[in-house]
Amino acid sequence: MVNFFPMVLDFKRLVSGMLLPTMRGQISFFDPFHCGSDNKNIALTGGSGAGKSFFTQGLVRSVYAKGGKCWILDKGDSYKKLTLMLGGTYLNHTNIFLNPFTHLEQVKNSAHHEPVDGENVDPMKEALSNITALFATIASPHAELEGYQMAVLGDAILRAWEDNGTITIVDDVQAQLFTLADEHGHDRRIRDIAVQLNKYCAKGIYGDTFNKPSMLDPTVDITTLELEGFPEDVLRPVVFALIVSINQQMYLSGSRSTPKCASSKRRGA
Repeated sequence: MVNFFPMVLDFKRLVSGMLLPTMRGQISFFDPFHCGSDNKNIALTGGSGAGKSFFTQGLVRSVYAKGGKCWILDKGDSYKKLTLMLGGTYLNHTNIFLNPFTHLEQVKNSAHHEPVDGENVDPMKEALSNITALFATIASPHAELEGYQMAVLGDAILRAWEDNGTITIVDDVQAQLFTLADEHGHDRRIRDIAVQLNKYCAKGIYGDTFNKPSMLDPTVDITTLELEGFPEDVLRPVVFALIVSINQQMYLSGSRSTPKCASSKRRGA
């Protein structure tokens, strides 16, 4: 403590959190969950070597130490040692499997029906809506599907989920799309969506990524996902799938009073 004398505190009220020196070299704490704002989002920018990753690692340690949950989307292995040191899960392109249905039953069973922005949210309805958006991105990454196609795709996903539960795979959704196409007078618009899912089915070139059980274990409190190594044409669906999986755990299940932190690193920002 001698190194901090004389103490001239910049803030009268200190709360627990990440210990940071002020511009005067005095003691201060930073906690994004107690900073006088109803918005917990943070944008951090700086040149190479400025300390962005160092700051974020300190913030993650602080949230983790309070019993919170952390998810990190990284490029460059900046958080690998921290994750392993804290007993977390580190995943890269060789073992990131993102079947969005794997932990859906847990969302259904553990979700707290608490109002969000004053409105009641149905966790399963919200989760299936997110999965529909994911499949739309997988099937048509460069152009938005029509409203009609999105509605039918949602029906196909719901049917596949009702028939197969947590073991649902892309093939099941594709099969339902072909069935719905026949039911709608061999509708070409629906068949096109099904055909566009081919490379993500079990026997497709990206079959493992979205069909093997998700590696995002809801019981793990810190998870780092290394995105380096993914081909460009599959990176966007992978990131979207990660967002869907993290959203299921962050907003649709567990206690809302638990601190939760999601960090994404963007090169060149």
